[in-house]
Amino acid sequence: MKMKTNIKLSMVMLILLSTSALGINLHSNLPGKSNPHDSYFGGRLNKTADLAYGGLRLKSTQIKESSNILVGGGGARVYLNKYLIGGEGYGGIVGDYKTIYGGMMLGGLFNPEKKINYTLKSRFGGGLVVSRSENSFYLNIEPQFDINLNIRSNVKGFLGIGLPYSFNFDTDDLNNNDLNHASFTVGLKFAEY
Repeated sequence: MKMKTNIKLSMVMLILLSTSALGINLHSNLPGKSNPHDSYFGGRLNKTADLAYGGLRLKSTQIKESSNILVGGGGARVYLNKYLIGGEGYGGIVGDYKTIYGGMMLGGLFNPEKKINYTLKSRFGGGLVVSRSENSFYLNIEPQFDINLNIRSNVKGFLGIGLPYSFNFDTDDLNNNDLNHASFTVGLKFAEY
């Protein structure tokens, strides 16, 4: 019974994080300093300083020697054209394990007005790994560096590298080190910043 409760709780957590991250208001009317942004195909934008983005992403991950691509989503509110507060979540199957995880994201956006810019962020959260014999909840911190490409005025592509650190995780066949491998993320941000 406890296993089913943990799975339901984790699914609710992931749904709430994804919904809140993707449901951010993308058309902010807050007063702020106008800042033009360059893009490769869409010209320049004049937007207010407090805006947001949301989008889909693919993330490579590894558990023990098995690796695979997880599907996820996320988004953030951009404050003063440089500070990010948001969330993201991922899920998928890696070898003999099913995994979902997500959390709150904090970070910074650097040179958003340039065609190529970058983001430095960290995600703080948790996840669930389901194996054949048991389920285990764990905590996770992942710093990540993203290179963003302003494709159009409201579409940004990105490529990121992260280094997750998982803790509070120990099962019969897995431990914290089995989840701590570099990850790569690629995705699109549908943005107004």
